[in-house]
Amino acid sequence: MENLFRFSHGISKPQEQNSKSQFTIPFATCKYHTFSYSQTIPIPHNYQFMKSVFVTVGSTKFDDLVNKTSSSDFLKTLEAEGYDKLIIQHGNSTLKSSKDHSQNVIVQAFNFDKDLEEFYNQADLVISHAGSGSIMNCLRRNKKLIVVVNDSLMDNHQSELAEELSRNNYLISSTVGNLNNTIKNVSSTKLVEYPKQNVDEISNIINSI
Repeated sequence: MENLFRFSHGISKPQEQNSKSQFTIPFATCKYHTFSYSQTIPIPHNYQFMKSVFVTVGSTKFDDLVNKTSSSDFLKTLEAEGYDKLIIQHGNSTLKSSKDHSQNVIVQAFNFDKDLEEFYNQADLVISHAGSGSIMNCLRRNKKLIVVVNDSLMDNHQSELAEELSRNNYLISSTVGNLNNTIKNVSSTKLVEYPKQNVDEISNIINSI
């Protein structure tokens, strides 16, 4: 596969897919722009079956996580661990373009979308901020989840929620600085499937904090 680095700046409707800089992908239609190449490169035929990571920050601004997951060293780690595709939902954070990405990982990004279900469903690994809604979306789907706490937030409840669920082995709690090492160990980390019948557990944990 050729070395690719692409960003998507928003979700577009299928009928809008008519320019050379736009692609149709199996579970969503997005606009893609290549910053590393003067011409666009077709999406690989096996795109749907690539091992993928989905990063989500919800409606928040989490610059440290967005910058980390779009960095060259992070992509090298993903490639070494066998991932082919990275999708970043970057919310209100600004995603910086770069020409210094030589890894064989397709990177796509967008700020917001009203429905993230298929992004969760298609991901082999989810990296999320510590919002309870995003956490529940992953746990209900039995997705392997890394939660990264935003230390810049005044409210520390998110950190306590992530730590409590991590102690119960439902997810992996990480910092931005330790994210590369967390990725390296994620395949050997055994998590407990979240009990679907206990939908109120996160609410109970939040109330106890």
